[in-house]
Formats: sequence, structure tokens, C-alpha cells
Amino acid sequence: MKLKLYYLFIVNLIFYSLERFFFKIRWIFNYPSDEKVMDSLHYYAKLYPKMESIEDTIEEIVNNRKSISRFGDGEYSLVLYRNISFQTKSLSLAFRMFEILKEKSNPNCLVGIIVPVLNQGPLGQYSLRYLYENNIHILRMFTNKKYYSARISREMTKESVVKLQNAWLNRNVIFVSGKNSRFDVNHKIFDGVKAKVSIWTLPVNAWSEYQKVLNEVISESKKIDDPLVICSIGPTATVMAYDLSSIGIQCLDLGHITNCYDRVFENAAKPEDLSLEIK
Repeated sequence: MKLKLYYLFIVNLIFYSLERFFFKIRWIFNYPSDEKVMDSLHYYAKLYPKMESIEDTIEEIVNNRKSISRFGDGEYSLVLYRNISFQTKSLSLAFRMFEILKEKSNPNCLVGIIVPVLNQGPLGQYSLRYLYENNIHILRMFTNKKYYSARISREMTKESVVKLQNAWLNRNVIFVSGKNSRFDVNHKIFDGVKAKVSIWTLPVNAWSEYQKVLNEVISESKKIDDPLVICSIGPTATVMAYDLSSIGIQCLDLGHITNCYDRVFENAAKPEDLSLEIK
């Protein structure tokens, strides 16, 4: 099964590389028109799988103690073997994420995705081009399984933030984050935890230390009762949440959750407008 999946992954990657080359040429010569691009985006947006709401996603995490692996634009790009700002492309990482999107055998882990939203104002040129070039290839990553919302650490209300906090209320939490990154394990959103342990990795290209950090997390989890792991290590957290959940350890890939709290309660800036390091 895994060999067949890897074959499909490689074929899709080759096809993507060739097609993207032609998309780039068309874009350089201003073809197609903006109108045709939007028509294409609206067509493909309808083909994305159904995504459960933020509220339903939080309910599964809190009430049923599900883990979550999240996929956004950066994760989609890495599956297509493209670099992003804080993670160099890697075939091993790309395949693992492709596998998670396709896999149906881990009921302990929710797979969170984003889908195009075309009815909330005009898209910038980057978003237009990204979606135009990649929609058809992103769609090939999905199966017919149920997907949840990857936006739970980006776009929440005060009520949903408070509800999500119940996931770690009176729990022993293992935090996994990049050393000196802007994810603050002492943030007020985590005031309700029973006890906490911090495990640090690289703030950029965390995938290079994945097995070492995974082993350390598993070792620490054996020392405490009812552990919960909260990860903020970019796309590496997507894989870690899936792998830990497969051995019975609840793990939440919650990258920007502290910033989400600050934006909701204190009107802070978006993550993209902040320094990569905490002060």
C-alpha cells in the first residue's frame, strides 16, 4: 500500500513540475485574463472536500480528545516540493504529509485543511497566481474522508478560544516549539495547565531534527500522567501530531494559537506582521 502511495506521489510531483512550468509562461504573457482566472478558481473551489466548522473541530479535540494535523498553503507547497520561508523542501517531509492527507487508518487524528474562500473581497496577485497554478494539484492530495478546519489557531472568536482552552485545562502538557520562536509557552492562554514541560527544536527547518525530537517527546510522555502535546514547529508539527496520535498520545498542531488569542482579546497584529522571535 505504501509503495503504491509513493508511486502516486512521485507521478503527481513530475506532472506538477511540468504543468507549473507552462502555467508560469502563460502568466508572464498575461494569459489568461483575470476574468478567466477567477472563473477557474470558482470552478475548482467547488471541488474541494467538505471541511467541518471550527466549532465542530474544537468539539472533537475537547470532548473526544482527538489530535489534529493542520494543512495550509505552506504545507500544500511542501507536498508539491516547494520551499517555504521557514522550511526547506524535503522529499521525505513531502511524502509524509501526502500520506497523511490520503491515509484513512488513524481515527485518533483529525486532518485540518483550508479551502479557497472567494466571497470575502478581492484576492491579491500572489493568491490569484498561487491558486491558479496549484488548485488542480492540491485537489489530487485529497480523498473522500472527512476533513476538519485548519483555521482553529488563526480565525476564532472569543468564545471558541475559551472553549479550546478546555483541551489543556488541568492537563500535563508537553510543549514542542522552536528555540526563541515567537510561540510563548508561558502565554496566558495556557494558564490553566496542571504542569508543563518544554522541548525545544530549531525555529527553522525543524524537520531535520524530527526523529530526535519525536523520541524525546515519547520519552517525556512516559513520565507523566495523561499527557497532552502542543506543537508549534511549522509543518513538522503536522507529521508529529499524526505520529503521536497513532500511538495513543493526544497532540495538537496549534502553530499560531498564542497570536490568535492576542488578536481576539487584545487586537494584536497578524503573525505575518510580527518578528519571528519573542521579546
